[in-house]
Amino acid sequence: MENIPILLQHSGEWDDNNNFINFHVDAILIKTSWKFEQLLREITKQLQKDSKTIVIQYAIAQGYPPITICSDMSVSVYMELKKSNAGMTTLPLCVSFAKNTIAASTSSFDVAPISSEIAQFESTDMITTFDVQEADDAILELDDANIITDQFHQNVEKGQIYEDKNLLALVMKQYILECVDERCTWRLKASSLRASNLFKVTDFNYVHNCLTDKRFCSQKQVVSTFVAAVVQDKLVDPKTIYTPTDIQRDIQKAYGMDLSYMQTWRSKEKAMQLLRRSPSESYKKMQTYLYMLEYTNPGSVTRLHTEGDRSFLYAFIAIYASIRGWVYYRPTVVVDGRFLKSTYRGTIFVASTQDAEGQILPLAYAIVDSENDASWEWFFVQFRETYGQREGMYIVSDRHDAIWKATSIVYPEVPHCACMFHLWNNITTNFRKSQKQIKEVYFALVRAYTVEEFNRHMVELEAIDSRVKTYLMDIGYDKWFRAHSKANRTMTMTSNIAESVNAANKHARDLPVVNLLDFMTTLIQKWNYTNQKDAAESFMKIGAKYEKILADNTILSQTMTVLPSTKFLHLVIDGQTRNMVRLHEKNCTCGRFQLDDIPCPHAMVVIQKFHMDSYKYCSDYYSIDYLLKTNEIPVNPLPDETMWQNPEDVSSQVVLPPKGKIKPGRAKKKRGIGGWEGNTFTCALCGRKGHNRRTCRNIPKRY
Repeated sequence: MENIPILLQHSGEWDDNNNFINFHVDAILIKTSWKFEQLLREITKQLQKDSKTIVIQYAIAQGYPPITICSDMSVSVYMELKKSNAGMTTLPLCVSFAKNTIAASTSSFDVAPISSEIAQFESTDMITTFDVQEADDAILELDDANIITDQFHQNVEKGQIYEDKNLLALVMKQYILECVDERCTWRLKASSLRASNLFKVTDFNYVHNCLTDKRFCSQKQVVSTFVAAVVQDKLVDPKTIYTPTDIQRDIQKAYGMDLSYMQTWRSKEKAMQLLRRSPSESYKKMQTYLYMLEYTNPGSVTRLHTEGDRSFLYAFIAIYASIRGWVYYRPTVVVDGRFLKSTYRGTIFVASTQDAEGQILPLAYAIVDSENDASWEWFFVQFRETYGQREGMYIVSDRHDAIWKATSIVYPEVPHCACMFHLWNNITTNFRKSQKQIKEVYFALVRAYTVEEFNRHMVELEAIDSRVKTYLMDIGYDKWFRAHSKANRTMTMTSNIAESVNAANKHARDLPVVNLLDFMTTLIQKWNYTNQKDAAESFMKIGAKYEKILADNTILSQTMTVLPSTKFLHLVIDGQTRNMVRLHEKNCTCGRFQLDDIPCPHAMVVIQKFHMDSYKYCSDYYSIDYLLKTNEIPVNPLPDETMWQNPEDVSSQVVLPPKGKIKPGRAKKKRGIGGWEGNTFTCALCGRKGHNRRTCRNIPKRY
């Protein structure tokens, strides 16, 4: 059997950075086949110490929490690591002696460091039986610095005073609260101080009189409350993906605990509840949250709709900063809904628009029971009461039936347009055979700026598949083609900005309802500040997005020729095409000048030739002045919940969770994806997409 020289660092201690310090050095020879008892016996013999007090640990890297050797398996792992890290000074064994181990019985605490020692209980029942004793009044005359407030405090000693019983309980959960050997006298006793919540450690017994292998290597369970307290900081950001498996790994590294998946899952659920409370309690805070939102942002509009028994149905929010800035935005409203992933499910509706930089502004958002006719109609009623109706206003959506019905009732005079990508997805679903041939023609069709260009592409489309032309005619050309539209859609041909908002709140949609609403408020606050800051620091006259379009059009205009007719009427020759530009009308026969509200290449060649100001012919909605005004009003953050001050009539209005049975199992995280969105069939025989094994023609026939 192979002998390995091992460096012993003993009689030291672990500092806050997980470095073993103030140690003495020794060495032993061990065999690779040794078990734990053999290793412990050899170290005891070499150091001349009581084996009951020895704790054997090592650090796999600087700064990592130490790993405790307490079983045959942990010895084998150490041996394998030692073999791959040759050299006597690598992976030294750090031997400490349990001089600060503490213990407890039923009415008191018994503790020892939790590196591999796991709490012996699953609930706090065992640790609530403190002795409530009176102490001298003089003992309360303490400096706050002497009172322990850290739940992760580890060096428990006689005479220490803790902020309250709950804190002392949390501290003790980092320790074994009861020795597994019933004959052991290891214990700690704590009592409360008179007329206060303070708890003082009054007595303890440092010494174990049980065997080391029982103390350190027995199968133990961990307190889920302690693990929840350890990991909750990593779950504050809803975008953070922190799974039970990650918790298993981190707790093993930090404390040497081997937890089951179910233990870590329960600990994560408890941590989420500590951070966000239960989903049902979140509904109870709904009324007070809406009140505080209006209080901190005067002028904001909130609406809460419940059923007769106060069970939740709908909630609507529009921040005053968005309401005030709306008049400086182009009157475009893009709406969409996304399902929620929390316990009570539901749907979030968002209405958004774009500023002069092309940045997104959520105008209003709502939580509803589901995406149906009644919920969308209620949402648009609240939206109209808040924002009214503007000249040139139009609504863009994914053509959901409930949205179209609701807008026809609430906004009958406002054009409702379709997203060209959602329309294309419907075409690929209904006309699978011809989708490849018509794709290029379709997008040329929807992006056309003139009726003549549109008609030319429509002839091409009809030649490929006449059914598609009929389908588009039934929808109505004015719903998806800009030249036929009853409102100037400019460049908003899709509902992409709604999809971007959905992407931003993707990980927040499994939060309790009030936390989700607060996430949306904070998101608007963040975007509002960023947009205001960028606008204030900009040296340009129009937004960067439109500045680039202007520059690109200038480059395209360099090969064109201008033939003036009058001061404002010019003929522009572009290769084989001829376009008429009327600057005073902001019009060009190509269609782009009047529809995009920015000089097209033909207009730019005229402007450049006569040294005119191109910004004069850009829409005011693209200007930096409008951009500054859109974000002029800041979004004020809400104070901490402990500082909320609500009138009695508000706090007394308790909202109950939505009606209906909670679905069992894990909440769905992703919506179902249709075949047109990439979830096509894959053949099990040849691996190609678009067919299944029954219709596969790629496998050669056998004769």
